[in-house]
Amino acid sequence: MVQKTTPEESKAERVEPQETKAYKRLKANLTTNLVWVYILRLLQKRDACYGYELKRQLKEEYDIPLATVTSYVVLYKLESEGLVESIKTDEKPERPVRGRPTRKYYQITDLGTSLLEEAKEYIQLTYKNVFEEEID
Repeated sequence: MVQKTTPEESKAERVEPQETKAYKRLKANLTTNLVWVYILRLLQKRDACYGYELKRQLKEEYDIPLATVTSYVVLYKLESEGLVESIKTDEKPERPVRGRPTRKYYQITDLGTSLLEEAKEYIQLTYKNVFEEEID
């Protein structure tokens, strides 16, 4: 026998869209797979940043809590593809830390800037194809 539920019971059992597994998967996949886009965008808006600063900016600007090692892995991949370049600074900190390596800064390359523009166009096209409207 099928048990019927009243409208009040149905409302009580409803789940907000952001609480569904599907939404959580979408958010996780888009965030994880687009970290390189977020990093290139941050570097485009600044002259140069070091890895830990990028990690902090990802959290502040995009609410992406990324592990420090993950940000460096992505930076190394971007560098190996010629999308960012690293610059080592010879500046001496006021209070040098024994064993601390020279700080490495990253900046976006011309190729990285071009790819970021292509990514933007692809994301806009995807949005238009799915939702049949332009991104505002």
